[in-house]
Order: sequence, then C-alpha cells, then structure tokens
Amino acid sequence: MAKKSAKSPDQLPEYRKRAIERVREDIMTVAARLLATSGHRAVSMQDIAAELGFTPSALYVYFDSKQAIFTELLQTVEAELRQVFEEPAPAGADLRTRLRALLERQLELTDRRRYAFMAFVELKASCDSGRSDEARFDETAYFRSLVEWFRAEVNPAEVGELSPDDAAWLFIGICNGFFMRWMFEAQTGRMADQADAILDRFFYGVSGPDRREGSK
Repeated sequence: MAKKSAKSPDQLPEYRKRAIERVREDIMTVAARLLATSGHRAVSMQDIAAELGFTPSALYVYFDSKQAIFTELLQTVEAELRQVFEEPAPAGADLRTRLRALLERQLELTDRRRYAFMAFVELKASCDSGRSDEARFDETAYFRSLVEWFRAEVNPAEVGELSPDDAAWLFIGICNGFFMRWMFEAQTGRMADQADAILDRFFYGVSGPDRREGSK
C-alpha cells in the first residue's frame, strides 16, 4: 500500500497548527536563553534538543539548523516591536500619559523577550557578527519607528525648545541606558517597573521632578 503524502502546514487542522507554533515558540525561547548565557558558538542543536528533552532528530522536525531558529526568533521579535507602535495613543491624554502607554508596551515585550535581546547583543559583539550570512537584530528600525511616533504624536509645545526629532532621540538614549544596565548588571527586576523612572528622567532630567512645592 502506498504511503500517504505528508500534509503541508496549510492543510493541517487549526489545533495542530497551534500545537506546532507552541513547540516552535518553546524551542526559540530555550535557544535564546542558551545563546544568551553560553554564547552563539558554544551552543549546538544537540544542546538545544537536550534542554528541551528532545532527541536531535525530533528538533530537526521543527528547525533545520541553529541559524534557522535564530532567524525566526529575530523575525518574531522584530514583528512584535512593530506591533508596539500600532496601538493608537490615548485620545486627549497629556504627553506623559501617551508616552507611558507606548513605553509600557515596549517594556512588557522587553521583559518577555529578555533572553532574545541578550542573545542579539551577544551575537552582535561576537566574531560571528562579521559574517555576511548572519541574521542580526537591526535596532535602527525601532529607532525610526519611535522617531516617527514622536513626529506624529508630539506637539512641539509639549517638549519645550526641542523638536520632536530631538525629543525622540533623547528618549531613545534614556531608554537604552536603563536597558543596557538591566542587561549587563543582570538585574532581576522587571523593566516594566522602570517606566516611571524612565519618564522622570525624560521630563525632569537627572535631578528628578521638582518636589519643592509639594514639600512646603
């Protein structure tokens, strides 16, 4: 009797597609953690399979290489970052409230994908990052999206003497400072808990808000 041909992903039932997506997500999560903590060169498909309790052959059913896992993780995170900017700002709210809504979505993603971002930084800093075939996280796409958000959402009067572009780059710098410290000092808290501190530095500078009136 002739064997039935395997169904293509598009022909699978929805519940089976969801099950496959969950397994692929688990694989990407584990791979990101191993890449972030052990280094890109040190991690093999066998290491990833062992961490998941898979045989290597079972892992190859879902991804044909370590690079394929990393590429899909990269594409997934880039798509999630784009989604951060798709939700409209709260109508009629002041700038801090509008910016906080955007920042909270960004920080929640950062918390959820911490190991992925750590892996991106590790890969960029490693010798592997010089390879022309290596997929790498392009932070400039995020920067452009944030600048465009400021141009669309910020009235120049809300940022004093700064242009919306200047305000966007200032905000990027502050966010990056908090983010890099969180990663390289291996801080255990959530980035989402830093939202108010980031906003205070943006609106009030290093000295913080002027609380003198409140102290009278």
